[in-house]
Amino acid sequence: MTDSAQTPNQPPSSQPQDTPPKKEQNKKLWALLLLLFIILAAGTYYAFSNNKTQQEKVITLEQAAYQSDSLYNELKRELAIYKQENEELYAQIAQKESELETQYSKIKRLIDQAKRDQSARKKIELKLKNLGAELANMRQYVEEQTLDLEELRVENRRLKKEKELLDKKYAEELAERERLAKQGSELQTTNDELNKKLNTASVLQTTNVHAKGLRIRNNGERKGINFAKRTELVEVCFDIVKNEVCEPGANRFYLRMIDPSGAVVSDPNRGSGKLTLFGDSEAISYTTSKIFDYNPSVKNLCMEWHAYPTTPFRAGVYRIELYNKGRKVGTYNFTTK
Repeated sequence: MTDSAQTPNQPPSSQPQDTPPKKEQNKKLWALLLLLFIILAAGTYYAFSNNKTQQEKVITLEQAAYQSDSLYNELKRELAIYKQENEELYAQIAQKESELETQYSKIKRLIDQAKRDQSARKKIELKLKNLGAELANMRQYVEEQTLDLEELRVENRRLKKEKELLDKKYAEELAERERLAKQGSELQTTNDELNKKLNTASVLQTTNVHAKGLRIRNNGERKGINFAKRTELVEVCFDIVKNEVCEPGANRFYLRMIDPSGAVVSDPNRGSGKLTLFGDSEAISYTTSKIFDYNPSVKNLCMEWHAYPTTPFRAGVYRIELYNKGRKVGTYNFTTK
């Protein structure tokens, strides 16, 4: 007997035994959709984040203009204040202002050019990147200049301190020079006064002054005479008062002879000249002078004046004046007929 004969005929089933139930298929579908959603969301988030990161690297025109103006105005104010406080650094600060203007103008040109090219996004983004780089350079420049200005401030304070010390030292030296000059002037005045006193003390005074007219005989002898027309010379003799202050050595007496008319007898060709008296600025005429070696043993000295056709003796009273070191030290009057 075959198997077919043994198996009873049954109606076909409406559902295979291997097919999973419908409820299980729905669960798998929802799981797949959820997985796709998660993947899509992650991809969208990544794309958005990446795009946002790229956008953050590119600043806007408004941000660029604001940042450039802020940096420019900040350093401009800083330089203006420093220029006002430090006039001696005017040239260096002016150079920095020029460099700042160059940087600022460059950034403004980039901004203007970017505004003109707004229709081309790629160009704008490229220019904004360049603008961002320039702003970074400007920011770095501002920081460097701020440090540079601070160094200049420190150096300027040091120089001011050195100048104050030098000014103080100069003032002290000037005061010392003035003190020494004043002291020197006082010493000079003292020396002048001492010299005057010494000069006065060393003046050789005279006594026993005597003058007479003389005529020379054929044998050479001298004879006293009282007639003016026959007088050939006048001899003036005097004694010298001993002076311990006067140093031994060359000394000089001046003879001033005044004729009856009041005129000084003088002849430049025979040794007459001008004499300035002590303490006086005007000079007076003298008739003749005589230099001699003084020492305490010298007691007497004589001087003479000869009559010449140009200077004959006249009748009347003659006055004799003797001078030593600008002082009058003796006088005598004599009369001729």
